[in-house]
Amino acid sequence: MLRLGENAYWAMGLVLLPAAAYVAVPEYFSVVILMYYYAALGSAWNILGGRTGQLSFGNSAFLAVGAYTSTLLFLDYHVSPWVGMWVGGALAAVTSLLLGLTSLRLKGPFFVMSSFAFVQVVQLLLAHFTNITNGNVGLVLPLTDSLADMESGNPLFYGYLIAGILLLAVSVNYAISKSKTGYFLSAIREDEDAAKALGVNTARYKALAFVTSAFLTALIGTFYAQYLLFITPTATASIPLSIQIAIIAIVGGRELWAPVLGGIMLEGFAFLVETLFPAIPGLNFAVYAVLLMAVIILSPSGVYKYVREHI
Repeated sequence: MLRLGENAYWAMGLVLLPAAAYVAVPEYFSVVILMYYYAALGSAWNILGGRTGQLSFGNSAFLAVGAYTSTLLFLDYHVSPWVGMWVGGALAAVTSLLLGLTSLRLKGPFFVMSSFAFVQVVQLLLAHFTNITNGNVGLVLPLTDSLADMESGNPLFYGYLIAGILLLAVSVNYAISKSKTGYFLSAIREDEDAAKALGVNTARYKALAFVTSAFLTALIGTFYAQYLLFITPTATASIPLSIQIAIIAIVGGRELWAPVLGGIMLEGFAFLVETLFPAIPGLNFAVYAVLLMAVIILSPSGVYKYVREHI
């Protein structure tokens, strides 16, 4: 009952926070959207990195796949982003499956380096094919203010859109944790060789985690494109963003709501730092580094577990 109650409280909080923030502090409402955005990215990463133990720094590439797929379908073929986001998710899933057939055989630093390389390749491809992607100049989406185009003049729309995607990512995590797949992924994380010896098809389940994580990340990519109405290769497929996504999940922990807490906490701290010390560029990254070191030293399992045990 405690676990069910905890899930209900978190879900209610995520649903109520956008409306409360919009009424109380509308000038800072974009901060709430960014908190949810990074929390969703962390939750999607957690399926592969947290539950399966595969330290990947390639998720921003799938964010780019989702953003560019829905945007190009919208600009060139007038396909609604509500449809394009699922096409982008499917394309990211297929891409991750093809990539996973080779890269998931690697272990440790070799897999990490392959994920870095994948992000760089995607970024270079997006910058190279200027006739399709407009290169480093980027793509600008038209402002229509139409819900059919996943746009609205009311910021609250975007708050609940990303809240819905975040809850979807959390729900997928929950479903996996309660299934046979979740137990297999945990076994792979703890000792892949032992899991394989016990008959677990480790390649299949790692690929499944990879595909699921990529699919959810691509959906978030469509939100990113429609919210900002502007995308570039460096803003989507970038190594710093991939590292940031991983740090959010690592700081939060592997528990169901841990990446959500990590995203809210880190982005909240980053906002405070940028507000209090606007003359010091990049200070928010220093805050990330300090928090990461603090969590590793004080609570290696993540801040969520520490908060549950001590507060």
